[in-house]
Amino acid sequence: MSFSTPILLIAFNRPVTTAQVFAVIKKLQPDQLFIALDGARNQADQVLCAEVQKIIQAVDWVCDLHYLVQEQNLGVKQAGPTAINWFFDQVEEGIILEDDCLPDLSFFAYCAELLKHYRHDERVWHISGDHFHHHQIGSATYYFSQIPHIWGWATWRRAWRHYDIAMPDFPSFASSQILNQLFPTYLSRLFWLDVFHKNYLGLDNGWDFQWSYALMRHQALAINPNTNLISNIGFGAGAAHASQATSPHANLPTQSISLPIRHPRLIIADKQADEFIMRNNFGVTWHNFFLKHLLRRLGLFDLVKKLYHRFNLNSK
Repeated sequence: MSFSTPILLIAFNRPVTTAQVFAVIKKLQPDQLFIALDGARNQADQVLCAEVQKIIQAVDWVCDLHYLVQEQNLGVKQAGPTAINWFFDQVEEGIILEDDCLPDLSFFAYCAELLKHYRHDERVWHISGDHFHHHQIGSATYYFSQIPHIWGWATWRRAWRHYDIAMPDFPSFASSQILNQLFPTYLSRLFWLDVFHKNYLGLDNGWDFQWSYALMRHQALAINPNTNLISNIGFGAGAAHASQATSPHANLPTQSISLPIRHPRLIIADKQADEFIMRNNFGVTWHNFFLKHLLRRLGLFDLVKKLYHRFNLNSK
């Protein structure tokens, strides 16, 4: 059976994880496949990127195939958005995977059905494959959230067109009451305001928080499944951000989602589920808040952060 929803694979210099993700895509044999590869930073990267190119060129089925291979290294902050812009210049909707996000095969059908179901619903902008809870949220196959997870996701051109890495309207957002409407707790609102401010000032090297900003700025919704469909196999040395190999979110098991999909009765974010994510994924607690504040007052925050990441990398 053919699979018609376009897929974008974003890769760089990680042949081991890329091979695993690409193997799942080969099982699916999509009709449309887009592959973006960032350029090497140095000679060591050149070897690794060449290995990745061999893997992604092994397309042995008939499909509409597109490559975007950068001659120069764009870096984490630019490579992702550049690839996604290229993707949505050519398609109206699609699925996005990075080279360390290993999907269960049922992830693709789940995304395809929800892309179709919410194609013209401007309230919904994002479909995630990630489930970080220890229990089911509600009685449906998925629930709605204000927080978009990007370890395997899907969206529409109509939503992505609102993405702007520079976040030029952040000052007006910061003075608005939007975060008060989205998050019930002060710490969650403070977290997002701080993260968005740093990205507005260009102090962060990522691109994904700007996507979170786009959703929250327009009070749009993300979909999260009640079954974990993605395992991030890229934690540890060589990861752009997920450097803590001992993270409880590393290598989470996946399972197939039950079909047919059961839709929620109401299209509204589950605030209690979101607050769990704030505590569990982002560490937003009063204990951490006061600890960070104390370390910053003592001028030790950056040092402790570096030592923490070094310990985690060495203990894997």
